[in-house]
Amino acid sequence: MKKILAFALIAAVLVCLLAGCGSASNPDVATAEPSASVATAPLTEAPALSPDADYGAWQVALLTEESGIADHSGNQIIFDTCKTWCEARGVGFKHYAASERSKAELTAMIDLAVSEGSDILLLPDWSLTDAIKDSVGKYPDVRFILFDMYANEFGRDYVLPANVCTAVYREEVLGFMAGFAAVKLGYRHLSYVGTKKAAPATRYGYGFVQGAAAAAVELDIPKEIAVEFVYANTTSDDPAVTAYMDDMFQNRGVELCFACGGDIASAVCKAAKNVPNAKVIGADVDMALTLDPLYGEGVTVTSSVKNYAGTVRTVLSDIIERNMWRSYSGQTISGGVVSGEDPAVNAVGLAPSTGYADGKFTETDYAALVAALYAGKYTVSDDTKNPPKVAIAVNYLGNIK
Repeated sequence: MKKILAFALIAAVLVCLLAGCGSASNPDVATAEPSASVATAPLTEAPALSPDADYGAWQVALLTEESGIADHSGNQIIFDTCKTWCEARGVGFKHYAASERSKAELTAMIDLAVSEGSDILLLPDWSLTDAIKDSVGKYPDVRFILFDMYANEFGRDYVLPANVCTAVYREEVLGFMAGFAAVKLGYRHLSYVGTKKAAPATRYGYGFVQGAAAAAVELDIPKEIAVEFVYANTTSDDPAVTAYMDDMFQNRGVELCFACGGDIASAVCKAAKNVPNAKVIGADVDMALTLDPLYGEGVTVTSSVKNYAGTVRTVLSDIIERNMWRSYSGQTISGGVVSGEDPAVNAVGLAPSTGYADGKFTETDYAALVAALYAGKYTVSDDTKNPPKVAIAVNYLGNIK
């Protein structure tokens, strides 16, 4: 394995959680500053390739929980981006897919990847933390890049080892964008369904509430907006979730549901397709690509998307081309809004498939929202212990099952 010869600090990379964070313009919109425990990394383009550079000594491995990744998921985005990036530079690339979800299977995959010469392992959204903890100690010279995993998921007060970096995203900002867009587009009775009462799902949900409230205050209609807030307590396409949302759409007047995590969106869409004008907002990736063909064109209003591709390009460029592993070593890098002018370079945003509407919420309005977040017009709380204090009605309904 290639030994890194030189290190440099990224002075401008690890800046703050959300560039230009300021105080809220309305105390009912959000009540706390974001945590400063993680840093935001801008997604930069790779430098021009040097004709003299030899990257062939490196090998990158992607380890996923499934073999079928052609489903527009985060895994597919990471796979496609990583493969393209590596092939353009002569860097070795291998994909390993688990045959089952178990500690033994993940440990065996990591052992195989290392034995076959991989220097960098990418592990997206694995929950088998014991296997990862054991492996990072076993292979201190291998760099582990984890996606959507926080250090505390490995144990209370767990400190990431020097050969580990985890890339996470500001779900509360993603949720804020979704809630803001929903109200601006004319939806008044909203719902949120998260997988379970865990930090990522809660950040999405609380952000959604804050965004809906911010838009309602700007439109001077806070009394017209209501959010039904519930956890599915499952990640599967569960009939119980479909039945619950069928009641919400049919009998309780809900117009739109922000569905976050696993196959929850599919369960919600099965209810939405039976109700005229019932809509869904997706999470993590552009869910319209998978939901609309199955449940009807336009059922997905928008999706809150994480820029996995930008993260992969940035991290691989910094490690392999710039010899900058030290800037990632033992770090949690949290991606947020780092540009108020170019939404495409941000780590979080709304999907290209967003159903903008003239006179309500347009692409220009979205650009203005991004600029406002960057400038600090809105303070989006990442507090997952206390529901945000907002000017709209929010009904916290516990778990579906």
